[in-house]
Amino acid sequence: PRTLLTADITLTQTVGMKGRILDGGGYTITCQELQQIEVEDENGKKTKQRVPETEDGLMVCSGTVENLNIKGAYRCLGDSEAFPMVGDVRIKNVTADGQTLAMAFGRGGKNGALFVENSTLRGWVLINRIQDARFENCTFGFNSEGKNGYFRPYRDVNLINCNFENKVDENGKVTRYNISFYKST
Repeated sequence: PRTLLTADITLTQTVGMKGRILDGGGYTITCQELQQIEVEDENGKKTKQRVPETEDGLMVCSGTVENLNIKGAYRCLGDSEAFPMVGDVRIKNVTADGQTLAMAFGRGGKNGALFVENSTLRGWVLINRIQDARFENCTFGFNSEGKNGYFRPYRDVNLINCNFENKVDENGKVTRYNISFYKST
């Protein structure tokens, strides 16, 4: 089944999809940004907690996401324990701009392959425990706040004709997009 967006939307909670085609029609999904509050326990210890629970944006168990802009979530695209990857995922013509992660697959499931093409991923990209991963004609860069420029696959990946951006700060200092490859076990 195919779902077509016909307007920009705002998510206030995580949305999971399985076995569908989501065509964004060039529209934008804006995820309610995480806020942090300081909480004090009965012993006076202070900790920070994220609120609301919109940490994940669009969790894709299987299927295709295309022609979409997504921004604002801690993790814009990926899978999780609640929404594990159970089949192949295709991402086409998507721009993801995450508070921290643009994309994180392999967090919940490992039964599928990830194919990303003609997409721009702004923020940390994390790939782990999935069967295969291929990025073709993609651009990797820092998020809109100029942070989290990391590509960290914990498994073999194929990169075909991809671009990794650098950024220049107000003092003219160049920061390179950080690419780290790890040997998976």
